[in-house]
Amino acid sequence: MNRFFLLILCAWTLSLSAQELPLTVNTPALNAQNRSGTDLNIGMENVAGKKITAPVNVTTNMIGQLSATEPAGASATNQVAAEKAGFLLSTGLEYADEGEYEDAEKAYLRALAVDPDSEDIQFRLGTLYVSMKRYKDAVRIFERLVVQHPENPLTHNNLAWCYATGPGVRNVTLALRHAREALLYAPNAPSMWNTLAEAYYLSGDYQKALRSSDQALDLLQSSEAPAKESLESFQLQRSKIMRAEQAFKVLEGLDEED
Repeated sequence: MNRFFLLILCAWTLSLSAQELPLTVNTPALNAQNRSGTDLNIGMENVAGKKITAPVNVTTNMIGQLSATEPAGASATNQVAAEKAGFLLSTGLEYADEGEYEDAEKAYLRALAVDPDSEDIQFRLGTLYVSMKRYKDAVRIFERLVVQHPENPLTHNNLAWCYATGPGVRNVTLALRHAREALLYAPNAPSMWNTLAEAYYLSGDYQKALRSSDQALDLLQSSEAPAKESLESFQLQRSKIMRAEQAFKVLEGLDEED
């Protein structure tokens, strides 16, 4: 924790300059670097015309430039607050990358105390809770975000994944609802289809699950240089769904014979 406070001291020194600190290294630029804190596989997707970093199921970057930058003419107090929130968020991202999730959570919570309405900070904290397997906390944050920003497919996708896979929060109806909602806004995103496949698998509709998984794989394979880890993860999921569908067909055949 001493390093954390030293970093904060350095940030306040840098804040004396006229250049505003960015809220985060990769969110405004939407580049391919993973700064998520999640241990899931990484792939590249194109949502709303922008390249984003996207794990196989839990997506980590926000769409558009979600920044704490104040408008021209803002007071010096607001400027300093924006810089502080930005630094704390960047610090949280560094901790998350290093697997120091508790320290990352503290940094995000401090950033939220400065900028409680920030969509980006809330989204990062929710994704961190997924990595920490604190699904109830993740759901609480994502549920609030989908009300505040209902057209953000990444939040719907992450919420659907929590409902499809999170112990203690599994809910087939809500998983399907939010997976479909994500696809309304990002129909060409492989991870969105993969999440829908998992939701259908959970519901027992293996045919729709398999079709969704096939679509996810097709989209991923047609993208530029898909990550090997992402392909392997998608293929493993498809194999799981195929086994379930084949077993179900065998059971149906046995029932018909009876």
